Amino acid sequence: YPLRLLTLVRRTAIHSQILPEDQQPFPPVWVAPECPVLQGLDLSKPVVLVSPLGRLAVVVRLMPGLHPGAVVYRRGDWMSRGGGVNQLIAAGVTDMGGGAPFYDQYVQLENHSG
Repeated sequence: YPLRLLTLVRRTAIHSQILPEDQQPFPPVWVAPECPVLQGLDLSKPVVLVSPLGRLAVVVRLMPGLHPGAVVYRRGDWMSRGGGVNQLIAAGVTDMGGGAPFYDQYVQLENHSG
């Protein structure tokens, strides 16, 4: 798992308060144009974001200036609509407050086999 997944807040919604009509069937992720795993991916269709805990179909968008080892996912979408990145992130406890740190995880991007 060569990439670091960063789950960042959205500018237009607080957590999962996203209208149903604004949900996307394949959530977007952003990577740098220099991202080493882009070679071999068919970006004309959804690919799979993979962690040791699961898989999630996504579409890849390019973000110049992003670190080549990072993948950005805007959190808050719904599992019932094809999203839900927390299912890919290992559980843990924050060092302060005892909260759940569903913030980042090492991942891979692969072509969708189905």
